[in-house]
Amino acid sequence: MNYILSKSHIKMLKIILGIWTAIISALTVSTICVFVSKGGYNHPIVFFACILAITTYINVYRFFSMVYDNNNQISLLQLKVWSMLFVRGVFVSCVYLSFYAMNILAIISFSLAYIATFFCNYYLTKAVNNEKQKN
Repeated sequence: MNYILSKSHIKMLKIILGIWTAIISALTVSTICVFVSKGGYNHPIVFFACILAITTYINVYRFFSMVYDNNNQISLLQLKVWSMLFVRGVFVSCVYLSFYAMNILAIISFSLAYIATFFCNYYLTKAVNNEKQKN
């Protein structure tokens, strides 16, 4: 079954991603400004903010290129694959922060969640490929 998102859903996702990108950009710039002005340019919070910002920018670009490549139509499975990639970037930044906080439980849980995204992404990609072969 090929569920195609409607134009209004895609427009809503574009708006949400635009707002999320603006929030992440503002937080990253303010974090960098505060820590650099205090002399903490190598503070782990700055690296956490940069990792989160970079993964956000990469995945927002992936979303917009996916929508553009498919003529403003994406399926639900494609959206699931993209969201799994987006969540993977968030887990990477959380694993980094957990290492800094030296919280063993958080390190284990975020690492397992990060590894689980690979398995989920494999099965979702397999489902997308099976869907394309049927059509």
